[in-house]
Amino acid sequence: NGDYVDDQVITLLVIRRPAVEMNFYAPPPPFFAGEAGGLPLQLVNSGSKSVVFGNFAVTAVNGDATFENASIFVGNLEPGGFYPLDAIVYPNAPGMLDLLLSVNYTDDFNQPQTITRTVSVEVMEPFVFEEPTEPFPTDESALPPEPEPESWTDKLWRFLKGLLGLSSGIPQPADEMMPGAMPGMEEPLPFEGQEFIP
Repeated sequence: NGDYVDDQVITLLVIRRPAVEMNFYAPPPPFFAGEAGGLPLQLVNSGSKSVVFGNFAVTAVNGDATFENASIFVGNLEPGGFYPLDAIVYPNAPGMLDLLLSVNYTDDFNQPQTITRTVSVEVMEPFVFEEPTEPFPTDESALPPEPEPESWTDKLWRFLKGLLGLSSGIPQPADEMMPGAMPGMEEPLPFEGQEFIP
């Protein structure tokens, strides 16, 4: 009937992108400007096939922070497997800090590829410890009483008592509790050889 049929074969390149999740594996701690803070990150292979990953890394989107241990090589990761990255961040200023998580791999056509995700954390003002300006209060009642100044007459009297063989020491302030008295008792206990008269 004269119909013309032209059959052609078209080849399409299909690239399967690995299914991954990049996030915190635990709630991050509070972050303060200028102070170190831990980033408990992890990479999860949520796909159905094993993937050979390269470096799993974290950076700041706007360069508002510096990092330690910010990259780690992963290697082969089975389906459902995870790989942690415990990085340290030093935020430069308070506010919201955008973190760029990335992992690279080689696709089925030997082409380098990178998967990225952005997460945000809040950075607070640096904690400043203020020392108290007022002096520490002291209990004056607990301090020992200062001895009263000795007059010239007292010195002469002590000298005469010393010549007579009597005690010539400087009199000390008496304690609040009499010798031999027990707390909670009105009458003192008698000393040895002393007759107790109620």
